[in-house]
Amino acid sequence: MKYFHWFWFGIHVVTQLLAQSLDPIPFDWSGQNGMSSYGGLLLWNRDWNSNELFFDGTFQSYPLRFGEEIARDATLSYTYGSHNISFPDSAEIHTSFDYRQGDYLFDQLNLRADFSQPNRIMKWNGFKRSYGGPGSQFIQPENQSSQTLNPIQQSYLFYYLSKMNNRISVLSIGRFITDSGLFNNSEFNGLHQDEITTVSLFSKSYWNQFNIRLRISQYLENRKWESIFSTGSRHYLSRGQILGILSPDDTENSSWEFGIVGNTQALAFPDTIISKNRSWISVWGNLNRRKFQIYGGIDAGNGSVLPRFSITVNRNSGSMKWENEVGMKNIPQHLMIWESSQSYFESWININSKAKWNNENLTVFGILNYWHVNNLIKDEIESTISPKELFSVETGYGWEAIHRLIISGSWRHSSKTPLLSDGIGDYFKIQIEYTKFLFSDNMELKADLILEGLVNRDPTFGFNPALGRPFEHDWDPYILPDYWTSHLDITANVSSVIITYRIRNLFHTQENMIKQIYPDLPEEWIYPRNNAYFLPMGQLVSFGVEWEFED
Repeated sequence: MKYFHWFWFGIHVVTQLLAQSLDPIPFDWSGQNGMSSYGGLLLWNRDWNSNELFFDGTFQSYPLRFGEEIARDATLSYTYGSHNISFPDSAEIHTSFDYRQGDYLFDQLNLRADFSQPNRIMKWNGFKRSYGGPGSQFIQPENQSSQTLNPIQQSYLFYYLSKMNNRISVLSIGRFITDSGLFNNSEFNGLHQDEITTVSLFSKSYWNQFNIRLRISQYLENRKWESIFSTGSRHYLSRGQILGILSPDDTENSSWEFGIVGNTQALAFPDTIISKNRSWISVWGNLNRRKFQIYGGIDAGNGSVLPRFSITVNRNSGSMKWENEVGMKNIPQHLMIWESSQSYFESWININSKAKWNNENLTVFGILNYWHVNNLIKDEIESTISPKELFSVETGYGWEAIHRLIISGSWRHSSKTPLLSDGIGDYFKIQIEYTKFLFSDNMELKADLILEGLVNRDPTFGFNPALGRPFEHDWDPYILPDYWTSHLDITANVSSVIITYRIRNLFHTQENMIKQIYPDLPEEWIYPRNNAYFLPMGQLVSFGVEWEFED
């Protein structure tokens, strides 16, 4: 315990903060497959939100699969808070398309249209991705002989917001269709099919000087995964959630809030007799002050009642900002392997401290995280395992070295705790960005070079994409080697047109040139791999055009 307090004190003195996000760890460069990490903590079995939509985290933990519109807005869903909403003074129309084409039948299109009025906003987004992969592993089995490819991902979003008197209503609908091949063997591909429909209705109104927020969400998923490495027969997942929040006013930081959340969840395998369903409820309240926030409540389900709480303290002093939080949250066990006789909730304790210091040209940050979990179920065979702990520390900087040249870097170290960590002991990232204006400042040319290192990896780490959860192993072919990789983005912006040239994995595309400089270039750098169920990623070179229109 003395060791822990030493770190807690040290945070206030030496570490700094930039906000953490859901970091993608790709299994292929197209964005279709991967897992997500949060400060070294592997994200699985955690719900999340995007564009006012609710996503059940049982099988889905990689927002990038559904397109950048979803990934950019993705946030963890412990409690829900709506975005700040601003209406235009007059009618506005904004449309755009983003088209990219590249190696291995890569083809991606994103269409967006926004219609805004003083009391109404409507948005629509359509997204599709095609990608065969370096080994043609993502081509659908029925198309292998012809080497044709249907879209492996389609995403459609609809968002409608209206304001009438003192009421704001928001309707969000998302439809996501996955139809992809999978690496199976040399003769034929496996198959990943997934259809998701998620709908959320949000309302904000006033009653007797109180602010009332109500959100109703329904999530439906029809999924099938076929591969010799991991097989899951067709299954159906449904999730319903209703959330209500009461606060004294409509300010962004209300002095107090009271909330209640009800959840239902069901999983069925039509080809078997397996069927599971459960429900639980959370009641909570918080007290907000300028320098601190206190949050507390309970989670109840299946006869279990557990407390949840958090205490957050923040301080700003000139160029220094820091925030410290300690809390406990409860997450229902992964539904695929949970049985009614087992513990209902995983209980997570998290201590988080962040700090940031900046002046005109330099920003330095640091983050410390500590997680402790009780009642975690390992797999179908072994029930609840002993408590586990995960520790991570991250630090980095951003420096405007000269005019329009920005150099940034970060390093994150985390303990390699099975089932908790992302399996990466040390993660390094260096980024060099340079911007230049040409043709009387009519063209903005930007070059972005990124170097990433995934080292000191856990040899026992594995991630089963069919179950959406990690596992431990002692099989040599499943060991993921350390590697470094580099990416290059070149962007030309002229008026409302953006032209992009992207290279994923320069060590592969420029192998011959780099070997002249570094003859012992490791094979793992040329063919990096983040999951034993997927082939090495190789490279992806793409060209894109993005065009925006405003009326």
